[in-house]
Amino acid sequence: MQLLYLCRPPAVFNYDPSKLPEDWLPMNTETPEWTDLVPVSTHCPAFQRVSDSFHETLPNIEYKVLKIYRVQNLHLWHKYHKYDSAVVAFLLVRLLCNA
Repeated sequence: MQLLYLCRPPAVFNYDPSKLPEDWLPMNTETPEWTDLVPVSTHCPAFQRVSDSFHETLPNIEYKVLKIYRVQNLHLWHKYHKYDSAVVAFLLVRLLCNA
């Protein structure tokens, strides 16, 4: 199952698998979607973490979580990674300037 990418990502995109989350599966970067829906195994710690968080929001109702999917979006991950790096650099400069 795949999600369609509605807006075409920028033409310049450096796909570096070493900078992706370690639990991501390999993705096809030749297609314009760059987004995959990946089923999370019920044996994976992420499944239990998400399921527990879901049940915390509905404490008085009993539900069984059957499936959880992880959205792997290369474009959004790239934007997040760039933003995160910029914030770290900003905080580091600020820390050094105030020292």
